[in-house]
Amino acid sequence: MPPAAPRVLPRTLVTAFGILCVSGLAAGQGAPGQTKVEGQVVGPDDPNLQYDISRHGVHFGTVVAKGSRVAALIDGVEGPRFDEILPVAGGTNNRVSFSADGSRYAYVGRQGQEFVVIVDGKEALRVPVSTASIDPAFNLPSIGFTANGRHVYFLLHTHISTNLGQDFTQFYYDGQPGPRSYGAPTIFLSPSGDRYAYMVTNPLHHEQQALLVDGKPAGYPPPGYVVQQGVGGEFRFTGDGAHLFVKASVPRSAAEQIFLDGRPFLRANSAMLYTAPVGNAFATVVTQGAPNGPTAQFIDIAGKKVPGSEGNRIDSIRWSPDGIHWAAKVSTGPQSMFVIADGKKGEEYQHIGEIDFTAAGTVVYDATSNGKNFVITGEKESDGYDIIQSTVSFAGAKAKSNQIAGGHIGFIATPGGRAGWLVVVDGKAWTGQNARDLTLSPDGSRFAFDFDGGYDVDGTAITGPGLLTFQQKLINQYVMPPGRFLFSPDSKHLVAFGRQAGTNTPGIYTDGKFLAAGGGFAVAPTFTPDSKHLFWMDRLPSDPHFVVYLDGKVVLTLDSNYRMMNSPGYWEMFADGVLTLVGPTDEGVKRIRITPGSDTSIETLLAKAH
Repeated sequence: MPPAAPRVLPRTLVTAFGILCVSGLAAGQGAPGQTKVEGQVVGPDDPNLQYDISRHGVHFGTVVAKGSRVAALIDGVEGPRFDEILPVAGGTNNRVSFSADGSRYAYVGRQGQEFVVIVDGKEALRVPVSTASIDPAFNLPSIGFTANGRHVYFLLHTHISTNLGQDFTQFYYDGQPGPRSYGAPTIFLSPSGDRYAYMVTNPLHHEQQALLVDGKPAGYPPPGYVVQQGVGGEFRFTGDGAHLFVKASVPRSAAEQIFLDGRPFLRANSAMLYTAPVGNAFATVVTQGAPNGPTAQFIDIAGKKVPGSEGNRIDSIRWSPDGIHWAAKVSTGPQSMFVIADGKKGEEYQHIGEIDFTAAGTVVYDATSNGKNFVITGEKESDGYDIIQSTVSFAGAKAKSNQIAGGHIGFIATPGGRAGWLVVVDGKAWTGQNARDLTLSPDGSRFAFDFDGGYDVDGTAITGPGLLTFQQKLINQYVMPPGRFLFSPDSKHLVAFGRQAGTNTPGIYTDGKFLAAGGGFAVAPTFTPDSKHLFWMDRLPSDPHFVVYLDGKVVLTLDSNYRMMNSPGYWEMFADGVLTLVGPTDEGVKRIRITPGSDTSIETLLAKAH
């Protein structure tokens, strides 16, 4: 668990209309009069506190000592007492498993010689410690919820002895046990979680397996066909969950057979399915050739070969977020490859990077040929550059050379024979010494980038300010990467943090105007969905405490060792414009909701700035 939270000094008084700061803040720094700040104690002020915060909804679970026992407190409500509450096995240290929206929870406790499964505050199962345990599947935690939060699952492992039939696992789905299976099965859930499939191995005859779909025997594949239990693409639900693909090896053959809802669909030496994220579209990369000879691959869409898609190797097929468009990188030789998108073949290059899409579904990728680098949008190729900067994507997974917002494309590159970097947006270039941190607005109509000696907004250089980097913190389950600019959702406002030229005073730049605020440690700048209000967190000048700002005024003070800042779910902005966060106070850990009043806005912030 994270280190213990220190006791927080009493610094604020929560009222029905805001927070009145009672020490350490300058006059006029109180919350706007109509701003509503509500606090609910959800955990004790305990130096040994163990806690879990839900991914959404900011619900709070703690494990606390109750005499010689422990109990789980969910949003401050105490559950039954146990000798211990077990960690959620399967890659986490959590004691409480929350659904994605935070509305449901589950955990496992031990009372004497029995394990007890608790779901939404009620006992769901009780089993003896001597012969049973709640274990993780190969690809799922020991207890959890489906993506839509409607279903709870866990795996019960029973070990009576080493004799046949006396050691088995059962998959529980909404409290209903599946058949006994030897070994922990790999469970495949549909995207929503309303459907599931897995292979059952007979505990008495380990060579006998059967496919279970939605808890019932599927009746396929035929005898002799073998379905692997790994995660190599043997099972695929369509994005809408309506259809299930199952891949099995063909008896006395090197071929693979794909079944669609139980019916034979496609047979090949090898086949890999790629389903669209939504809807029921799918594509298959098919491998053909002699078992010990050369092979070739092509793309199959809905049972039909795509002309021109043939190659030596085809990387995974990429679908657009709306599930309508697709693209794949096809290699035809050691340094020869092309992208085929929606069935249309592009130019060949020596190397091709990550594939992405514009909002309209136009394919975008970077490529290299004859020592030059290009960004390709659909069929349009950019100018050639010596280097195109790579940046880490928001999820932190892969490096990308371009940014996409709406139908707009931006990147930073250096041309041959010239010093410095060019910022290229929609094919037009701007210069700046050591240009960096290009940021497009949500609709792509605006952009900003930093350079030595200032920053640039929409092609207009603003000299003087030295911008600071947002602190890297967990926001809404994602790590917000270090950055320097934040556009409002409507793309009308631009925020950056920095130090004022000449005075070195830390503060916030909003639409080019400066307001002194904080100590230069800005965290989690967040607009309300209507773009009318801005929240962020910062350190106070010459003070060890963190504060939450709303439209440039302090509304909440927190301890400097606010350890929950590093926990997923601690800070959430909801569709109604209410900010919810969790933090320790002198009264205990509180879930706090801040609702902006009508007397504060980005406009009032701008009125105070200069």
